[in-house]
Amino acid sequence: MSKNIHISDSNIIHTRFRPGALPRAWTALRSWNNRRMAIRELSAMPDALLRDIGIERFQIKDAVNGAYPEIFKLRHPSPAPAPVAEVKKAA
Repeated sequence: MSKNIHISDSNIIHTRFRPGALPRAWTALRSWNNRRMAIRELSAMPDALLRDIGIERFQIKDAVNGAYPEIFKLRHPSPAPAPVAEVKKAA
């Protein structure tokens, strides 16, 4: 004796691709890789250079993950570029 199985739409697992899911996943992966590389590069620096930056070795992961945002701000921002003068064509 066979039974007819009816599955309502609310019980179906939707496997349809959600728009934007792949770009978000790619962005998250790229962000994770950038943080991983930053931690590796900072870990390779000597202690004196890390102190010049303003962090100690034990603070590297926290600094890269955003716990100390003031460390990575530009202390001496470059001046704004001079405005470009318009050149008038001779008639």
